[in-house]
Amino acid sequence: MKYIFNLLVLMFFVGSCSKDVNNSVERLNADTLEKSIHLDAEVVDYDFFNDSVVYGKNYLVYNDSILIIAKRDNINGCLLSILDLKTKKDLYRSFNRGNGHNEILGIDIRLTNNNLIINDWVKQQVVSLSLDSILINPNYQVDLVKHSQPVPIVFPLGEGVVYANPMCFSDRHLGIRQSPPQFPRLVYVADASVDPLIKESEFFTGNVAGGGNIVIGDDMIVYMSPHQSYLEFYHRNNMQLFKKIEGPLTLDVEYAVMKMGNLKNVVFKRRIPYSYTNYCCDDNYIYVTYIGDYLSAGKKMSDLKSYILKFSWDGELIKTYSTDYYLFSISKGKADDVFYATTLGKDDNPYLIKLSV
Repeated sequence: MKYIFNLLVLMFFVGSCSKDVNNSVERLNADTLEKSIHLDAEVVDYDFFNDSVVYGKNYLVYNDSILIIAKRDNINGCLLSILDLKTKKDLYRSFNRGNGHNEILGIDIRLTNNNLIINDWVKQQVVSLSLDSILINPNYQVDLVKHSQPVPIVFPLGEGVVYANPMCFSDRHLGIRQSPPQFPRLVYVADASVDPLIKESEFFTGNVAGGGNIVIGDDMIVYMSPHQSYLEFYHRNNMQLFKKIEGPLTLDVEYAVMKMGNLKNVVFKRRIPYSYTNYCCDDNYIYVTYIGDYLSAGKKMSDLKSYILKFSWDGELIKTYSTDYYLFSISKGKADDVFYATTLGKDDNPYLIKLSV
């Protein structure tokens, strides 16, 4: 029996990378990282973030003044809190933990300009919240959009959703060719409430190709590979690949195939590579975190160090920053070379740092 994956769409799909004759491939070299601007870190109110009452797992900062907290999934009450960063006064709370209407069981947050994207991968729901609207009206509420895709990250677009297809994966050593156009990188479901058509795949590759981030701008959609060193830029209007950027480092990735009944499950062998892991953006630029290293036995994520690469929306590399920290998430400050980031302490407790030159 082949693995069944809900793949295609109601009205239009597809990011077909192989069929677009206008796409280009660019290569970033390792010296891109060697020439990085180093960012120093300042811990932001460590006692507050280390307090068990906060129960935060991810912290974002908006406009240097608004703190956004995604709470840990196992607590009761609201899983989203928004506070004044300086006074810690509550400004907004929403999304109780539970199975009711507009309740969630898991939370992932991403900041895209002035919008907060919330994914509940457990109940397969997503929503985009306007932060400016929240600050004007503390009773602001938008209903979560349910979808049918068992993937961790989807992005709302109109009445539908876009997601990165975890079955889009090829490896010549294993003889796997689940590639476009049969397996498009991006999938757009025009009506998120309706199941798409069904596509079969011989290999389950969600463990090695899942978890990729996507971000949607006015004209572009950007896909970030979490385990291979590349980014892909797609035209938003037709989801055709415009540019692929490889590098800066080449990661040596080894896979193994484990049989689970009739399922061929592709997994990493010995160590897990990490490349492009998170992002934030504004109208002009995308800022993506990059690691270029491996997680192996005896190593923790907090042992890895992240870079930040600044791109224009058409894929031009503008600037590269280095840090001494693993950056779980990032937010952009108002000043040019200022960021906020969630990092992990030696006890794996998340806390907030401010990064600047």
